[in-house]
Amino acid sequence: MDRKSRATQLLLLILLQAGPAVAVQEMDDAELEQVNGQALFVSDRIGPNSLTGAGGVGSSTDFTYYRLGLDVDMAFNLNIDKLQLGCGGSNENLVANACDIDMDYVRFMGRNGNAPGAAVTSDFMVRRPYIELAVKEDGNKTNREIVGIKIGFESADGALSIGREYANGQVNVERGGTCDTGANTGAGALACESGINYMSGYLNVELSGKLAAQTSLGTANACFGDTTGMGSGGAALHANCDGNPGNNTGADASFRDPFFVRRSGTRMDKLLVVSKQSHHPDDFPAMIYSGLLSPDDSVHVDLKEALRFVHTIILDSTKTKDFFLSFQREQIAYPKFDKSGYAATANTGWWMNIPYAAVRNLNTTNDYGVLGSVALLGEMQEGVNVDNLDMNQSPVSNCYGSSKFC
Repeated sequence: MDRKSRATQLLLLILLQAGPAVAVQEMDDAELEQVNGQALFVSDRIGPNSLTGAGGVGSSTDFTYYRLGLDVDMAFNLNIDKLQLGCGGSNENLVANACDIDMDYVRFMGRNGNAPGAAVTSDFMVRRPYIELAVKEDGNKTNREIVGIKIGFESADGALSIGREYANGQVNVERGGTCDTGANTGAGALACESGINYMSGYLNVELSGKLAAQTSLGTANACFGDTTGMGSGGAALHANCDGNPGNNTGADASFRDPFFVRRSGTRMDKLLVVSKQSHHPDDFPAMIYSGLLSPDDSVHVDLKEALRFVHTIILDSTKTKDFFLSFQREQIAYPKFDKSGYAATANTGWWMNIPYAAVRNLNTTNDYGVLGSVALLGEMQEGVNVDNLDMNQSPVSNCYGSSKFC
């Protein structure tokens, strides 16, 4: 018997000794997550104007999109001293001597509910990362060109802690000015903060918190948005601001719901909400729950808040879908991950899309003094001015051992 025949017989013997064949069984996502090495490259092509909400020929959706990604979850804990993208360039005519995205001391970390997670050991999570190319005139080999590149994720979950705070009398080395901790509002308060200097992108931010207005006649305590957990013992400040649909009764029912500010633009440096004295989705209502006026009275607020006061942003994977960073030569509306439509149109330059972020449980007091008391009372229904008010948010440390960062 030659060597080849003996090898064939050995193989047959092994197969005969093997147990009965087992049929291939389908595994769900939870089971697949327990298996190492299951990740695969995935690719896709989305034609021009092929999704819901397309704008037609020549619009911001008239591109061919090519997508290449990984079917995986990624976890990381990351610190960045200075995040600057798109400095100078064509957007200088909008805001000079600036960058499309400019942030100081950015920490990507995990979360614990509405607060950052443990330093160093908590993870910022993203699901299904991918790169997408927006191609113009894809059917014309002569004129075909890439006009936009996007780095996106199906979802993101974690905390962004941004910036640092200065002590009284210190000079702000990032943005200039001298910190005045005695000033709760205005330029003196702003000089105590560094963080988000400029932001280009789409922001859908849920805000909630407490605003105490001190006057010579007394204090008016108001709350806005879903303030669940801000009161003593975990109770809400007031039933009218706990976000419980069961409490949504009466003419002022909209005051009791979570409050959102939606903004889209290039090189933004502030959140700006002008009171419309109505239940408009972008109005900023607050409910007085104790103090100067009768409980359940409403007050409207004119908000002009520099983004440098925002130090903690919470992303929730159940709501923060289509989180991405992109840069493009012209306006482009990129497809959503699930191809149900298009994200908000991205302007020229660098762009960050944050479809949901929470800035929750802000807590601040503003002293209007003797002269401001009468004016404040007159503005309760017309729009109380809130200009660069310190919201008492502080960045968290994400340092490891003796490593210096924050």
